[in-house]
Amino acid sequence: MKPLLLPALLNLCLGLPAQAAPPQSVTLDGHGVVERGQGPAGQGRWQGFPITVSLHKAPLQDVVRTFAKLAGFNLVLDPRVQGSVTVELKDVPWDQALYLILKTQGMGADIDGRLWVVAPR
Repeated sequence: MKPLLLPALLNLCLGLPAQAAPPQSVTLDGHGVVERGQGPAGQGRWQGFPITVSLHKAPLQDVVRTFAKLAGFNLVLDPRVQGSVTVELKDVPWDQALYLILKTQGMGADIDGRLWVVAPR
């Protein structure tokens, strides 16, 4: 049996809902868009797939949630995560883009596998 079929078969047998593929782009109501690129993943420190971000005064919490949707990680937001994001990035690895956005807002992330906890630094 092919390895890719096993999770789908288990979901069918166990009656679990199939996981939806991550979206290719997310529009933040009136603030802009975050789009997944088509190129290869980053190299070196930044391993994420390329992403294009065009945002104007987007709420920081919404921006971080958008990255979680596109990249497929679980997210816990500290209630002190506040601010707005204005940024123009083209074909930047998603993990580098998120790091820069968080850093400019005085935030950081503790990462444990696919779980990210975002809080002020």
